[in-house]
Amino acid sequence: MRRTIRPELGLLIAAAILIVVGQLNPRHWLRYDPFEYRLLMAGLFDGTFPYIEASFEHLPGAIVPMAAAWLLGGFSNTAFYRAVYAGLMTALLLATMWLLGDLGRRLAVPRVRERWMWQATALLPLLLYRHEPWIAFLTVLALRGLVAGEEARGQAAGLAAILSKGWPAVLAPVQWWRGR
Repeated sequence: MRRTIRPELGLLIAAAILIVVGQLNPRHWLRYDPFEYRLLMAGLFDGTFPYIEASFEHLPGAIVPMAAAWLLGGFSNTAFYRAVYAGLMTALLLATMWLLGDLGRRLAVPRVRERWMWQATALLPLLLYRHEPWIAFLTVLALRGLVAGEEARGQAAGLAAILSKGWPAVLAPVQWWRGR
């Protein structure tokens, strides 16, 4: 009997190693974004209004994962914020893997989770410290909702994804195609 490592475990192990290594060199350009995110959240939670009183380059939906890392203890220091943020992005990658597995079953596409795991693991140095896993999660959730006939959930997730970053607007043709 051949044993295989579950895709989730492989992704978790790779992420854990990268998070530990990331703490050793916090100012490296791959891990610098959470430093900026924490400064933005410090201002936000001190009463600064984004876009008006402080420059904020991201769309409003991107505040969600940044604020979540802050509320989960990232307010204490930058190193902890960075680790919490990377942990949240890992959890979102795992949730996206689960959604893709469900979507693959619904569309009869085999081994979607495994393919996602290999692609996500290869990109982990970039993904752990940016908010793209949040957007990917919302986009796949929207697509799954539309395929599963859960129109309201799909549209809400799609709107949240678009409000986090504009590219999920590519889901609009999917909705149009399903409605014709």
